[in-house]
Amino acid sequence: MDRIKRVIQLIFRNLYYYRVDYIRTFAILRIVQAFILLPIIWLVTAVVMDITGVQVITQDSILYLLTNPFALFGIGIILFIGIVFIYYELGFLILLAYYQQRGIPYTWKELLKRLNQKVVYFISLQTLLIAVYLLLLIPLISSFLPVSLIQNINIPSFIIDELLNSRNGTFLYVVLIIILSFIGLRFIFTWPFFTVYQEVSIVEALKMSWQFSKRKLIETVGMIGVIVIVNITLLLFALFIVLTPLFIIERFKPSWGLVTASFTMTLAQGVIILFFTILQVLFTQLIVMVAFQLTRHKPLIIQEEPFRLTIRQWSFLIAVYAFFLVSGINYINLGKTIYEPDTNIVSHRGFMDGGVENTLSAIEAAKEADADLVEIDIQQTKDGEFVVYHDKTLSRLSGEDDIIYDLTLNELVTTTVLADGFSDTIASFEEVLEMSHDLNIKLLIELKTHGFETEDFLQRFVDLLDEYDALDYHYVQSPDLPTMELLEELEPRVHTGHVYSIAYGKLPESNADFISVEQSFATKNIQQQVVDRDMELFVWTINDESDMQKFYEKNVNGVITDHPDEALSIREKFDEKQNFLQRILNKIKIIY
Repeated sequence: MDRIKRVIQLIFRNLYYYRVDYIRTFAILRIVQAFILLPIIWLVTAVVMDITGVQVITQDSILYLLTNPFALFGIGIILFIGIVFIYYELGFLILLAYYQQRGIPYTWKELLKRLNQKVVYFISLQTLLIAVYLLLLIPLISSFLPVSLIQNINIPSFIIDELLNSRNGTFLYVVLIIILSFIGLRFIFTWPFFTVYQEVSIVEALKMSWQFSKRKLIETVGMIGVIVIVNITLLLFALFIVLTPLFIIERFKPSWGLVTASFTMTLAQGVIILFFTILQVLFTQLIVMVAFQLTRHKPLIIQEEPFRLTIRQWSFLIAVYAFFLVSGINYINLGKTIYEPDTNIVSHRGFMDGGVENTLSAIEAAKEADADLVEIDIQQTKDGEFVVYHDKTLSRLSGEDDIIYDLTLNELVTTTVLADGFSDTIASFEEVLEMSHDLNIKLLIELKTHGFETEDFLQRFVDLLDEYDALDYHYVQSPDLPTMELLEELEPRVHTGHVYSIAYGKLPESNADFISVEQSFATKNIQQQVVDRDMELFVWTINDESDMQKFYEKNVNGVITDHPDEALSIREKFDEKQNFLQRILNKIKIIY
């Protein structure tokens, strides 16, 4: 315990003594990333898309890109550039910590020269090893790693949601997280060993980390935990101090609320960025100190005072300029807050808190939760009818291995499905259409194609909608774009849409009325294209409160969620009576 206390004290001491160095380091790294790295990656991506003739990267075109030699070459270049930048960013911070902890004088030129000597290791197959290492581990531990390029990388929500929809999937997910977290911690010293030891290769550094962490794993995890807790505690205290004046002013001088809120929002953003940056430095200092057992050396301030004074002066001037610039932007944004978003709440596969997904009970529960629409999945059966079911097989919900297109409608609607303590039978599409008519609730119908449909399956589908006078009432979507185009030609009155799990670039020209996109790709660019084409935008699957707030702020046409009750509660909070303090807290949740 005494050792842990001493290490933590030394880490915070180094952070204070070398604060000017870190201001300069992070400033330069962010400038390089924003004005050199990202433009190069964008340019390479644009060239690859132009030469291959791919205007938009989707779940369909990505398969073509992965088999196109030129596209693979471009992807390789982007991967190489990204890995090398990560090496320089992490390596620079590691060498800074190493030199500081040993009390060795250093210059930027010397550190860069030392890093340059090992770039040759990335021009080999070892780069692929590092790529796999990063792709597997970064999404899980990126919050603690001081690597700006990959801090927003995570496992897509829809993949996690699908895994958690079953007991086996949940078990698999938990086991996978435990295994990857363990591997990540065992390899946590790879970068320090590779960066500091000049003759050590990437493979050797991985081996060294695996062996070394065996003895230091528990201690390292404990110290990481202490650092995170201390950092978060100080952050919350700092935010309390920053937000308190706004709380007081809104009570006694409401007319000053907007101006005060704009400055408060800027201060809160600055505090969060500052403490996250500090966490990155503390993490690097800790890993280096543990890896090389550097706990005895006193820090050596090596910069000349005039130079340090110059950095302070410029940092102060830039900070003041940025403060007023961002405050002006916040003033505009806080004043434009949407009070009553038009966003529809779409209950994903019904409401699974009230019944088994895609069943009549789940649809009724969605209506009771005041959802605006209910999303369902339909497939054609062996006898040409339509059944409401998501998966290709019955295994997840009924325990049987039968495939949907091998069974008749009668066989399917007599099948019992179970989930989360609920029990029901599979519903036919006609039953759902009748219920939606009785409950007066719109449907977002996703057509699942399996390749064994009848030649006239679209006509049969249209006839069913027509039978219930619902041709222009419900929404119909599918990831199968040709199917949607055929449906649009067959019956223009149907509201058709394309489903994208991946969407990057210029959307293909189509006659669709809307698109439904995975939330990671619901960017400003995609939203603007939708507006320009007079289409609607649905975003899926939104289950996190901060994500709901974000897309309400964007005022998209629909959020598809597993929790319509929570989505409704959050939407109702968007009114003019909401004070500025609450708006700031909402925006902080959205951004961070």
